[in-house]
Amino acid sequence: LREAKGLNQTQLAQNSSLDSAFLSRLISGEKKPKIEHILALANALDITPIELVYETEYFNLLEEWVSMDQY
Repeated sequence: LREAKGLNQTQLAQNSSLDSAFLSRLISGEKKPKIEHILALANALDITPIELVYETEYFNLLEEWVSMDQY
């Protein structure tokens, strides 16, 4: 989503008022977002929070399927 909007990670952090190190941990899955993080990211990406959650979960599911195919 971020790349589709033409943003790098630093720009997304700035646009969402999130610390870039924290955003990195969210992206890596090390941290789980709170609702205020979802709202800030959705706003920065100019999408709805539902779209953000749906796209993120869909991407995670695809990653799981691909990794299962490797076994």
